[in-house]
Amino acid sequence: MVWLSNSEQNKYIDYDLKIISVKNFYNVNFLQRRKINASLEKNHIDWLMREDRNYKIFNFPLKLDHTLFFQEVHEKFLELCREYFGDFKILEDKKYPYCYRSKRDDFRSVLHDHVATSTVSGVYYYQIKGKDGIVFEDDKSREMIQQREYNPQQGELLLFPSNLVHKPVVTKSRGIRYSFNLEIQTEESTEELFKNYELS
Repeated sequence: MVWLSNSEQNKYIDYDLKIISVKNFYNVNFLQRRKINASLEKNHIDWLMREDRNYKIFNFPLKLDHTLFFQEVHEKFLELCREYFGDFKILEDKKYPYCYRSKRDDFRSVLHDHVATSTVSGVYYYQIKGKDGIVFEDDKSREMIQQREYNPQQGELLLFPSNLVHKPVVTKSRGIRYSFNLEIQTEESTEELFKNYELS
């Protein structure tokens, strides 16, 4: 396991894997968090009730936007992508993020990518504690696949190519972890978009 270092600056935390860190992407105060968390739980319950599910749900769409926070996060994500990657043509506007909700005794953590649904993937760490991080798989030019772990800060956004395999680290805190999955699907390829991003 290789640990990726955290920094106070927006930058590539891994140049080879093209992982970009955006510190303080969106921070909220205590009262805002209470309202947003209530809305997150309503979305979670709504998704559970839509069908007769006999299995747990950890990822669900944030379609019910009681606070307009989810829409604001999505719009800020799109604005940031245009700032970083230049002008691009969106094939499908996702309109709302998905939420990953987990606890230390109630979670699902599997390796996956987002090739089928996006060009650029983003993870916004809305509510985390301690080492609630993410693991990336690096299989570029190596005989063995290497895993790289990164521990973000609350309020941080990570941007990376949609073909990068990853999984969430199991939270060790007692509270609920919430992170948002944000995506754009463009006419341009992942390689084209990330070429436009210059190291700061």
